[in-house]
Amino acid sequence: MPMTPKKSTRAKQIVGFLIAFAVIVCMVVPLYHFTGPVYESGDYYSLDDGWKVNAHGKDYEDVVLSEQLFEMFNKGDVMTLTRQLPEDLDISNAELQLYSVHSVIDVYLGEEQIYTYGWDYYNAGKMLGYGYNYIELPKDYPGKELKVVFTVTERNAFEGIPAMEIHNGSNALRVMLSEQRVNLVIVGFLIMFGLIGMLISLVMILRNGAFRKTFCITAFSFLAGLWTFCNGDLITLFVTDLKVKVFMEYTSFYVMLLPFLGYFYDNFREKAIPKALRAYYYSVLALDVVFLLVVFGLQAVNITHFPTFVSFQHVMMVLAIIVVFAAAISDAKIHHTLFTPLGFGFGIAVIIAAVELIHFNLSRYIVGFAENKYNSHMQIAALIIVATLFFDFGHKVTDHMYEDAQTKLLQKLAYMDELTQLANRRKCDEVLDGLDGDYAIVSLDMNCLKHINDTYGHDVGDKALKAFANCLGRAFPNEATVGRTGGDEFIAILPGTEEGAAGKYVEQMNLLIQRFNEEGEEVFTLSAAWGIATGTATDNPREIYSDADAKMYECKRLQKQAMHNNQQEPTKTNNS
Repeated sequence: MPMTPKKSTRAKQIVGFLIAFAVIVCMVVPLYHFTGPVYESGDYYSLDDGWKVNAHGKDYEDVVLSEQLFEMFNKGDVMTLTRQLPEDLDISNAELQLYSVHSVIDVYLGEEQIYTYGWDYYNAGKMLGYGYNYIELPKDYPGKELKVVFTVTERNAFEGIPAMEIHNGSNALRVMLSEQRVNLVIVGFLIMFGLIGMLISLVMILRNGAFRKTFCITAFSFLAGLWTFCNGDLITLFVTDLKVKVFMEYTSFYVMLLPFLGYFYDNFREKAIPKALRAYYYSVLALDVVFLLVVFGLQAVNITHFPTFVSFQHVMMVLAIIVVFAAAISDAKIHHTLFTPLGFGFGIAVIIAAVELIHFNLSRYIVGFAENKYNSHMQIAALIIVATLFFDFGHKVTDHMYEDAQTKLLQKLAYMDELTQLANRRKCDEVLDGLDGDYAIVSLDMNCLKHINDTYGHDVGDKALKAFANCLGRAFPNEATVGRTGGDEFIAILPGTEEGAAGKYVEQMNLLIQRFNEEGEEVFTLSAAWGIATGTATDNPREIYSDADAKMYECKRLQKQAMHNNQQEPTKTNNS
């Protein structure tokens, strides 16, 4: 059985989606496997083992940071770490890199304090950030004792810390970029695509409300990219203040769900959607709005901070995943297929997101993070979601354009005179009945059609009608409705037009007719009779049309009389 054009188009779209997905995989996998961090000899030293730690009133000896778990640290807890630096360290431009989580930091080298961070914000009750701290070491650092003191500022802050490292400061940037190579490519795309797309969408929404979906896609892309940019610590390439970094990270993390849910708003308004499913979607959307108001309100007044609500956001993400499955199932039912790009793309993204959520929460609350640093892969899920949403939107636009073209074709066939390509009587009647405000109506009659048909045949008569219609179409403005109401009868309906302006259009028509006759390419000549009448909102358009028609017949009578007089004039001259 041959495929219909619509099914054939859909099959091509599915193949295109799979090819695009394969291209992305083929680009990312080599980038990950064949590139990597490059350390130059003597530019890196790990401070992972050999630590003395005081935590929760207990002393720990010879601690390996990457393997050690402590009791959960909460607000007000203090953790002190000390370690002797090797005498033979010879790293130029030495820079200590340590990772902190919602903590005030004091760093000492020997008896000298070389770094402090966060006391002003902590004393003011404000939120501190988390991420890497880069601390320049003095030239005489080898052999000295390094002491780091963490004063915790939030509940459930951490239960372990990553290994500290000493880098060559001039090489650290290159190492970070190589370590974050895949994230950097994905983040760059998500942010730039999102930012440019949002600006374009805002302009296009003013012309067509359907571009709300595009705005939702690009807003989600921007927020997901910004979150990854911060979560992966790439933002430290541009911003060194962890408070700024963490505020941007949590803001994008909490807000990104809103445009994601907003994308499906029109989908769940369709009548085919079950009421219970529609109610569920609206409930999740409303809950997310309330959740954001509460989270940002409490953060603004410093009652509690963003980290408190991470678990609640995970619950919201699970509720949103259910929305995704509902939308995908609905899409499959509408298109009568088990496989749709929306379902396939979201299926992969949801699996990644679900694994990430389970892994994070198991590690956070049951197993524990030895280094308290979670490397998320949610940016890959975000990239797949953005690509899927964009593909889905493009598919819907294509379908809409196809249906719109069919509708316009049917309307054209229903409202167009086949011979002259002008509006037919039905269309003219609808326009007449819908007139409001000031308007002018021009009733027109093409002269001598019967004579042309009788003399030259109906084919030439049809050619004359087409030529006359062409003059009308060129003479009257685009906003006018110009139509054929009978065999040789025509009408021009001009909304918002006075009689003087309508007269000028008629003059233009006569000039075009005169030019056509002067060219003399046809055996017939064109001429017309016309009548103009104007009306207002209080007038009956049908009566105004009758007035214009009466004037047209009077014009035709005068034209015939003038023609008769012209024919009689030579006879009178000969008889005199």
